[in-house]
Amino acid sequence: MRGDGETLYVLREEIIYIIEKNGVLSFALTGDRYFRSFGRINDFIRSMPGDLRDFMQISKSTVINIREVVSVSGNSFRMSNGAIIKFSIFAKPGILKYWKKRSAELQRNDDPPVTGIE
Repeated sequence: MRGDGETLYVLREEIIYIIEKNGVLSFALTGDRYFRSFGRINDFIRSMPGDLRDFMQISKSTVINIREVVSVSGNSFRMSNGAIIKFSIFAKPGILKYWKKRSAELQRNDDPPVTGIE
């Protein structure tokens, strides 16, 4: 990733979520790190190599790492860094269906369970 005159190399697993606003991508990373870069979220996702099943686009401007979800309440996810990421109530059925399916797959692979499904 490039931004603010620097290049940052991160593993996909280090990305908690990405939010795009006015052509700026804001990345929340593990280890209480944050990074900004110019670009579009769809272009960034298309440029990521490998398996992207751990990532879910929950709106036109937001992508989350499913492995970093701590709980779900109403129409929002609580992420591992404490951030609350909201999604549209109209998109809720599809988002929760995919999230539950992928979370179950991750739990079968001995990952820690995600709690707080409402």
